[in-house]
Amino acid sequence: MGRLQSWVRQYWPSLAAILLLWIEVAHVLATSLRMNQGHLVYALDDSYILMAMARNLARHGVWGMTPFQFSASSSGPLWTLLVACVYRAFGVNTFTPLILNLLLATLLVFAVRWILASICPALPNLYVLAVLLGVLFFSPVVNLIFLGLEHLLHMLATLLFVFYAGRILADKSPPAPASRLTLIALGAATSAVRYEGLFAVAVVAALLLLVRRRVRLAVELALWSALPAFILGVVSVGQGWFWLPNSVLLKGNLPLGEAHALGLFLARIVTNTAGSGMRVVYLEAMSLLLILWHYGEHHKSISLGPQKVAPGPPSGPAACPAVAGHQQSHSLPMWMMGIFAAVATLHLALAASNWFYRYEAYLVALGITVVAAPLWEFVRNLHWPHRFHAGDAAAVVALGLLILSANLFWRIGRLTLQLTPLAMHDTFRWHYQMGKFVQKYYQGDSLAVNDIGAADYMADIHLTDPHGLADREIGRIRLKNGGKLKPELLDAIARSRGVSVALVDENWVQFFGGFSPSAIPSTWLLAGTWRYQHRVVLVPTGLSFYALNEAAKARLMENLRQFAPLLPPDVEQVGPYTEMKAGSRRQ
Repeated sequence: MGRLQSWVRQYWPSLAAILLLWIEVAHVLATSLRMNQGHLVYALDDSYILMAMARNLARHGVWGMTPFQFSASSSGPLWTLLVACVYRAFGVNTFTPLILNLLLATLLVFAVRWILASICPALPNLYVLAVLLGVLFFSPVVNLIFLGLEHLLHMLATLLFVFYAGRILADKSPPAPASRLTLIALGAATSAVRYEGLFAVAVVAALLLLVRRRVRLAVELALWSALPAFILGVVSVGQGWFWLPNSVLLKGNLPLGEAHALGLFLARIVTNTAGSGMRVVYLEAMSLLLILWHYGEHHKSISLGPQKVAPGPPSGPAACPAVAGHQQSHSLPMWMMGIFAAVATLHLALAASNWFYRYEAYLVALGITVVAAPLWEFVRNLHWPHRFHAGDAAAVVALGLLILSANLFWRIGRLTLQLTPLAMHDTFRWHYQMGKFVQKYYQGDSLAVNDIGAADYMADIHLTDPHGLADREIGRIRLKNGGKLKPELLDAIARSRGVSVALVDENWVQFFGGFSPSAIPSTWLLAGTWRYQHRVVLVPTGLSFYALNEAAKARLMENLRQFAPLLPPDVEQVGPYTEMKAGSRRQ
């Protein structure tokens, strides 16, 4: 009993954080099921893209959006493979991504607690609980769970990789073989989960090479971490695609393509750092300021000598040796904060952020974790009145940034808890209903669909994707022409593939395709539109159904009329099929 009580006293912050996490997940799930007629749906259509690829891999052995051909559409290859393995073992189901993400979120809590204890075993339990809740609430983890995507696995892998890298870099002696293997394995896993993981690998490899002169380890880390992307790239190029998935090329901020302008590239950087990306900027600034404080303290201890340093709190068991040990010029949290700042810079310059707070979530969790112990150590040793040195001033500014950014962090954390069930209802009204419609009437047909996830997950179709995420030919054209695709070219491609029906939205296609206001080919025949009010994650106002010939239009209108009673009541139905005279009624 005594041992159990000791364990509970040590780990109660983790248990409390996990309990609160599970309670909130249960609340969001119950709310969503109530709103969506008992169906589990995820908050974005992107979730179903990964699920469709995992389904096709598990059932047909095809790495693609459809079971008919390969497509380089996954930016999370390891997650796709993991979900496919579960599907292979237990059958295709909707709950797998949710359960996996809940388990990963639980492991994340223990991982953050372990990292904090390794950096500073004397952190107060209440402070540890605050940090854990900060990671869960501000990342925001609950939102990521209900996205059903790989972001939590990426977050966990990145945290562990940066921690192990920091330990190796902080130690001037060569690492043990086990530590080398662990670092390389984590680097490979991080880059295999999401391609952004290569940012962290590149930073750590550069530090190992340029600062520690560990050439062999740097090369091994770089090669093994790049291997998953290289293998998938070789397969992709062999199938006529690009080295990187189309989703990375089309959604990222890579300066590629003949029509790519430097101004657009810089504008995307500004966009990434604005809005929710400012959370990363604040944490990056705090990290750099705390590094200055650490080295200011180190310089002060050397120049003044122990006998001249102003008296302060006792530095016995209550101190953090990894943070305040001035005899070490490079401590673990300083290396971790430096890695974080460099990775954050690369991500904000080359990747995306601000889309439902998910792309930069791993950086928020990493930033909160790495600044936690140095901030606590600074505040603990702060004297009032206090004669500030240069390093102290930097830490005070970091503390001020934390206070100034608190409102932004709180607002986004609170907002995501409110928006997640509403976003899941958006998916239910749009993508889920579209998938059911395609499954019911167009199984095995050739369709043009611009939101491809749910439709491909629920049905086996021959896909033409106007976005180019799962379409080699269209993706190549968009990359060559700065994201643009002319309507007449889209029409020619669709007709050459035998497409008879298109499910697209004018605003959405115009946004990605750079079309004129008449974004849809003029020869396409409108059969009807589903319109949506009170949208949370839906950019378009509605989903339009087009036919490419009169016979297809007649069939499409009849199918829409039959499906009309199955739609949720908050979907407004307009267009020609609602005006059909034979047994029709306006919804």
